[in-house]
Amino acid sequence: MVIGAASDRVVHDGANRRPRVLAVWVAPRPDAGPFPRVRRSLTVRVDLVFVAVEDSVRAVGRQEQVAALASNKRHLLLVVVEALGQFADPARQALLLQPFADPDLNKRYRVTTGSTTYYGSTTAAEMRELCNTREPYEALLEGKDIVCLPELMAGRGYPTMSLHNFTSAFFGRHQWYPKLGFETRFFASDLAGSVQRQCGGPFRGPCDIDVAPFISRQLRNARKPTFFYWMTLSTHVPVAPREGTPRLNCEQNGGPIGHVEVCYMTEMWMDLWESVIRMTADMPATEILLVGDHAPPLWSKAGRHLFTPGQVTWVRLTPRANAPQVSGLH
Repeated sequence: MVIGAASDRVVHDGANRRPRVLAVWVAPRPDAGPFPRVRRSLTVRVDLVFVAVEDSVRAVGRQEQVAALASNKRHLLLVVVEALGQFADPARQALLLQPFADPDLNKRYRVTTGSTTYYGSTTAAEMRELCNTREPYEALLEGKDIVCLPELMAGRGYPTMSLHNFTSAFFGRHQWYPKLGFETRFFASDLAGSVQRQCGGPFRGPCDIDVAPFISRQLRNARKPTFFYWMTLSTHVPVAPREGTPRLNCEQNGGPIGHVEVCYMTEMWMDLWESVIRMTADMPATEILLVGDHAPPLWSKAGRHLFTPGQVTWVRLTPRANAPQVSGLH
């Protein structure tokens, strides 16, 4: 999530055709459907994801962008989704994102989708999205001064929270998450009283779809606008079979996906979308971004070829204009 200078290029958001500031040049598809898709962007940026500057298109600095972000007085939820790539086939991609066409959601939120470039592993994606850097997380542990979004948001008065539904020792997140600026950190052990089911293959932890209500409860009970970050787990490769809602007939040659393991993953991603959609009806209006960390690192060459090389999917949910703000931040 880059927080450097913005570009003067704009992308339109569907029927309203109102410009929103972007940090990189992007090309909207001319045949955009019920929610528009941005064809490509170099990386997902904070001004693309969260800052709604409607009255002008101008280059702004890092602190100005964070100020604009904070001025919305809304919760901010960033979700990095484990192994969420970008399907090369538009029909498969449309199927993956089908839950976001939900009519009730679209009454309350404007939905936009796109793809962005990734590099490296999950922790590289976390550093990419939170700090706009290719530096590894080890650089934080070595004392390198890297300014990250949680720290900037905390400086604007936002409580900052993170959640990863696995052990805190995995990749030493208990050590470097505080250095990102997260004041409150939740891991699997903190969810024991709230989430009972376990999901995943070798990397088992509280099920993503059962974690979502925990997050909505945190944001519903927050007394001021809050920045919440969630690194998901359940779709970590290799996945456990048949853990998603059996909607795609995956056991029959991989259903419409054409690959059994990727089909199981798709069912789980769709379940995650539906859990997030339920969250939006159970908490104050919240700026939400979901973005993949990397494409699935599958053993199967046929499975890997289902995804666009170097690209991951993102989905943005923007509260509509009549959505209430969160009181408490002045």
